[in-house]
Amino acid sequence: MNRLWRTVLIVGGILIIALGATTLYAVLGTARLPDEFVQIDRVPRIFPDYQNCVIPPNIAPLNFSVKEEGAKVRARIHAATGEDIIVGSRNGKIIIPIKRWRELLTANAGGSVHVDVFVHNAESGWQRFETFSNQIAAEPIDPYVVYRLLDGPNHFIRPDMVTMERHIESFQERVIWASTPGSCTNCHTFRNNDPSNMIIHLRGTDGTAMVLAQGDTIQKIDTKTRFNPAFGFTAWHPSGRVVAFSANTLRLLHKSTGESRANIDYASNMGIYNLETNRISSTRSISNPDRRETYPSWSPDGKYLYFASGAKPWPPGTAKKRIIPPEHRNIKYDLMRISYDIDTNEWGPLETLLSGDEIGTSITTPRVSYDGRFVMFLGSDYGAFPTYLDSDLYILDLASGKHWPLTEANSDEGDSRHTWSLNSRWIVFTSKRRDGLLAKLYLAHIDENGQASKAFLLPQEDPTHYDALLKTYNAPELITGPVKHGREQLRQVITPDVKAQPVDAISGATADLDEAPPLSETEWESTLN
Repeated sequence: MNRLWRTVLIVGGILIIALGATTLYAVLGTARLPDEFVQIDRVPRIFPDYQNCVIPPNIAPLNFSVKEEGAKVRARIHAATGEDIIVGSRNGKIIIPIKRWRELLTANAGGSVHVDVFVHNAESGWQRFETFSNQIAAEPIDPYVVYRLLDGPNHFIRPDMVTMERHIESFQERVIWASTPGSCTNCHTFRNNDPSNMIIHLRGTDGTAMVLAQGDTIQKIDTKTRFNPAFGFTAWHPSGRVVAFSANTLRLLHKSTGESRANIDYASNMGIYNLETNRISSTRSISNPDRRETYPSWSPDGKYLYFASGAKPWPPGTAKKRIIPPEHRNIKYDLMRISYDIDTNEWGPLETLLSGDEIGTSITTPRVSYDGRFVMFLGSDYGAFPTYLDSDLYILDLASGKHWPLTEANSDEGDSRHTWSLNSRWIVFTSKRRDGLLAKLYLAHIDENGQASKAFLLPQEDPTHYDALLKTYNAPELITGPVKHGREQLRQVITPDVKAQPVDAISGATADLDEAPPLSETEWESTLN
């Protein structure tokens, strides 16, 4: 046997072993549909549940496993335009060739894609199940999503907490940053889904700071001043000139029944960080000593700041005493809005858009769609941390003032941490619907009327990927391209050897507040500790 044939046989053997015969038929082009079969009058059982969904025209292949008894499986993927894709499998996994999938979806954007599944078993021979379909939207989704991947349930700061980037159009992933032992990177945000403008927060052994990446520049900023503790949640102003932030005093609690964790926001206020002047300011409307203001979010024109606000009936110092206020389970947050003029740095009147008590749910994490029409928020029984509760997604129509739950996208388990695509037609969010414990990323289409389609699981190259993954997904953010700043660039700044740049602080931002006595350190901290 000559060297060439030995090489061919070795490479062929490696290919067969690596694929485990999963897609051998498709790869070699020999998969054929059976000529004779028994018709089954139902759709096949598959996982993930990629049936009757609205999908982006640029989504990665929706690979799935067939959960029917049989030694061999065939699948025919077809649409009105383009060649059929026929895939064969001996282990139930349907792995769709990515290039042909892309061509099929592109040619049929605005139409539908259909799937016929055939299963062979010794008793019945070949069986053909009813065709299932998915609608292909005309609008694409932003091609990348950045998220945190944690051991779950994650009780403590862990060394294996990583910030990941996934290319939604394929299965490519990369690590943006991996937390070092005893540290945490959290609450990454982007300006207008732009991957070149990013904020990541640090705490733990790497220090407490904000990493600010703009263009080719990366800075490490110490956001703690005599008026405020370090930033918690942040939101870029669309102009990129200022960042709204919340400063929170939190306590993570552990429970013996139900969801194992709970988080209490003992105190929180908000403010503005001006990137041009390196100065922090606030106003009493968003830093009220009797309220807890958190989760800032700007309107796409930058004229309004939306946020959640809840009562704070307990006295200062409650958190330090580690007292669990019994009232915290009765407090529902409201959806608030305040106008802001970035050129004059002046604030307008405070508005209550929705009262948590009146609608019967605690309102948190508002996110405004980029077309300015809708506010998506989370509703839960109480408090400010829907991640640990059975929360649902809601939408507020800003023109009509009406709100409704996204019934088609919601589940019986916790749905939270949503992000909008730049065209306002897609959301990515986390959901614990599969096991009630570990959150995964789900996608859903939002139509022009603010109605959601059925949510579906972020596809993986191996459809059994999630079966053995004992990790939880957190804080997804859609972006329009790959993150500009890689792991090595961030490492040069995040290291404890690099000292964080301090910021300056003033107490107020409006004329009325400037005329009042300045907010003292004691007064500010009393709302935060």
